[in-house]
Amino acid sequence: MAASEIYLEDYGADRQKTIDFTLRPEHIRLFRRMWAGWLDYAGVAGINSKYPYGDLGYYQADMAEILGMGSEISDELHNQLEYLHQETQPALQVFVRYVELSPGRYAQQEQGSGWC
Repeated sequence: MAASEIYLEDYGADRQKTIDFTLRPEHIRLFRRMWAGWLDYAGVAGINSKYPYGDLGYYQADMAEILGMGSEISDELHNQLEYLHQETQPALQVFVRYVELSPGRYAQQEQGSGWC
């Protein structure tokens, strides 16, 4: 299911109406672990589409680990994580638009470790 389908299906909105979206703590926890960088193939900055949250083999496993859901992924949990993953598209749009950052210098200890 595409993120646009989440909008249309879950929020009952068409493209002409305002859509309400709830940014949840789970979205923010996932954002903090997203692998962002320069995508040479596209010539732009972006999120690693193959390993958006880590490298455990498939992104639902990375999500479960980040969210403290364990390593056993049932079909039901897989579906919940897939839906949450699809929600990151509108969640990221909300986050980027409304986040407040302070100008200044940021450092990264090692590649992939996050910025501080």
